[in-house]
Amino acid sequence: AAQCGQRNSHRCHPSGQPGGGRNGTDHVHRCRLLQGGAKVGAAGFYVRKFLFPFPLNLAIREIDPMYNAAGVVVFFLCLYAIRRRSMNTALFLAGVCLFLPALPLSLGTVTWTAYAERYMYMSTAFWALSLSLLVGRVAIERGYGRTATVCVAALLMIMGVCTFQRSLVWRTNLSLMCDTVKKSPGFKLIRVDYMTALMGRGDLEGAKVQYRIANTIPSVGYLESLDINMAAIHVMEIGRDKSELQSNLNRGFRISVEKKEGGGG
Repeated sequence: AAQCGQRNSHRCHPSGQPGGGRNGTDHVHRCRLLQGGAKVGAAGFYVRKFLFPFPLNLAIREIDPMYNAAGVVVFFLCLYAIRRRSMNTALFLAGVCLFLPALPLSLGTVTWTAYAERYMYMSTAFWALSLSLLVGRVAIERGYGRTATVCVAALLMIMGVCTFQRSLVWRTNLSLMCDTVKKSPGFKLIRVDYMTALMGRGDLEGAKVQYRIANTIPSVGYLESLDINMAAIHVMEIGRDKSELQSNLNRGFRISVEKKEGGGG
């Protein structure tokens, strides 16, 4: 759907007749069907991320098509929640409403990432309350209150450790970009950001490696920032060579002066 929106946006005319004839109308219908499927899949993806957030990734460009089935399940859960009209279901629906604005972003034509964990932060607060009320009520009714308390405490400890580890990744741009490249190796824009981070650390050879890898990744349009970074690397190398040359000349001059002074003494 993202590719359909990017490559054929000039053909999906609102009138449904981009080039005239039946073929243009059929193409628009296919585009709309793919875009609708992307939104349904995004809904299933975000609910799954709440239940099991791993792996954590800054840049999520694509998701498994099977999330479309999960999105259909979420739709029927919403219908069930509307019929129940309880505190749990109200909180669940509130969380769903809060991530609805993020669904159009899954088309990949608005933001640089089609999917992101940060898009569901506000929803998570309502879903956590809804799930806590549900689990607490069931545990008390069935006499598992103490067991539920221990399980929740263990879960919080595990999540605390994971949050701490993630905070270490976010400490520097270099560590964050390195982690993101490992999890999204086919995301060309992240390779550019990784190049920038490596250049900032002075690792020009590593930045060149990222440049060569990024050039092998297909893209819809020309990414000028990639070549701009490469040009900056050449400038930095020239400046480094000049600095080393000047340093060597100064060192040689000092040695010559010291020898002359020593011989004269």
